[in-house]
Amino acid sequence: MNQVTKERFKLFASILFFLLTGIYCVTADHSSQHYSNGVIHFAGWAAIISAVLGIFALFRQITGAGPLVKNKGKLASPNFERNGGKAMIRVRGISEEELKRTITSFIKLYSDSANPPSHPLIQPAADGFVIKFQTINGISDTDYEMFCYWVNYITWNSEGQKLDVVGWYQMGDVQPQETNQIIGQRTLCFFIPEDETAADNVYITTPEGKCYCQTFDIFSHLSPINPSPRAFEPMPMV
Repeated sequence: MNQVTKERFKLFASILFFLLTGIYCVTADHSSQHYSNGVIHFAGWAAIISAVLGIFALFRQITGAGPLVKNKGKLASPNFERNGGKAMIRVRGISEEELKRTITSFIKLYSDSANPPSHPLIQPAADGFVIKFQTINGISDTDYEMFCYWVNYITWNSEGQKLDVVGWYQMGDVQPQETNQIIGQRTLCFFIPEDETAADNVYITTPEGKCYCQTFDIFSHLSPINPSPRAFEPMPMV
């Protein structure tokens, strides 16, 4: 189960809890508790309203309409299904056999998705390997969302300890406009900091040195990070 699916499942469970709790509080017979009856009914309606808002949020996320609420200091994610240009990932501290198993496991995990990942090329590099994704007429066969998952999965789910992983992705035109102005039409550097404990995000640095955290939760967004945990690295010429 990928991170987005997990977050949707947790939201669905919360919706079900609030809905059932609300229905019980509103319909239960509290005739012997006249004093608290009004309070309990109020709590029940509040729970039902929370469930309705949760359903609305879940529907918006599933249909790609974006987050229900945009918090101050956070930007909506770019279009997850938009493809960019050249893409690659550098991995250190892993054997070629182990890396191949990790890649195969990732492809199997997302084989039933709308845009299943294809098998990338593995090329030896200094102190590790470079994973190169295929392009067709200059367009990567991997969209923005799947690339984020690639970086996250290889970092966390390889055998043994957390790996040193850096990815590069040439962004095309992205939405919304405010996000486009920040990360659009440039090569971005993807990574997860050594001290990061949350497993549902990746970090992004721009050539200008700006850093953002891309979350995978139900309210997916970009959060500015200052200072950046890692400096921008140009895409290697391999």
